Amino acid sequence: MQQIQLSPLQRLVKAYIDLGVTLFNQGSFEDAIAQFQQALDVGADLTVAQQAKLHFNIGSAALKLGQRQEAINRFHRALELQPELSVAQQELAKLDYQADTQARGYQFTQDWFGRNIPLWKQHLQPLKDQEQLNALEIGSWEGRSACWLLENILTHPTARLTCVDSFEGNEEYREMLEPGFLESVESRFDFNIARAGAAEKVTKLVGKSAEVLRTLPLRNFDLIYIDGSHVACDVLSDAVLSWELLKVGGLLIFDDYDFGLREYGTRYAIDAFLNSFAKKLEGVHKSHQVIVRKVQD
Repeated sequence: MQQIQLSPLQRLVKAYIDLGVTLFNQGSFEDAIAQFQQALDVGADLTVAQQAKLHFNIGSAALKLGQRQEAINRFHRALELQPELSVAQQELAKLDYQADTQARGYQFTQDWFGRNIPLWKQHLQPLKDQEQLNALEIGSWEGRSACWLLENILTHPTARLTCVDSFEGNEEYREMLEPGFLESVESRFDFNIARAGAAEKVTKLVGKSAEVLRTLPLRNFDLIYIDGSHVACDVLSDAVLSWELLKVGGLLIFDDYDFGLREYGTRYAIDAFLNSFAKKLEGVHKSHQVIVRKVQD
């Protein structure tokens, strides 16, 4: 295959972008912004898509520096250039969501959920305000996804949510947490669920999912969200046990299909489940999250 020859200016732009990406990955966000901006300034023949991606990269680096408004401006500029740029849409949705939860007085310290909101709005909207809707969440942490479900989907008075969590934290995150942090996670979950104004709809079950799931009634849930351990055997166990709890026609959602720590094997477990149950499920979506519908027991 013939290699495409770049002009001197194109090579310069590529060098700025490559250096910017390297600096970003190293945590040198101010320097990364400078390189991305240089690429924009000298790249007169950049495509619209390339310009959009550079504005997105600058916005991402600005966000790392705590420059929220600059990040918002860059994400909007990226979408003006390329309206279908999903990563920019996700970041803006996440920022809007974070501002909203802060204004409502929730006590959240991390946000691993906000990026999923556009996807959940798209696929869970038909469930909104249904009578007797029954949902199960494996891995609740401080209650972000649980509160979102209560506010946006489980809105009928008869809807119910069961939350399963050990509140001990996942192995891959424990080393990053400050001393004493884990001791306060469950209390923040309780506070946030109460803050959502729907505590009467929630059943909290504290314990290991492999043990707790075996105590729940079969074919009882319309929606199950798996976001607990990222260790492959645990993910696969949660999936198999959850399958028996899910009604035919119900949705099963996996988080972190693209989880970055390879030794935990989230993707391997999800793929093993999908392959093993292929004839009994219907694929709905696959990216960072995987959504399937149960079509038969």
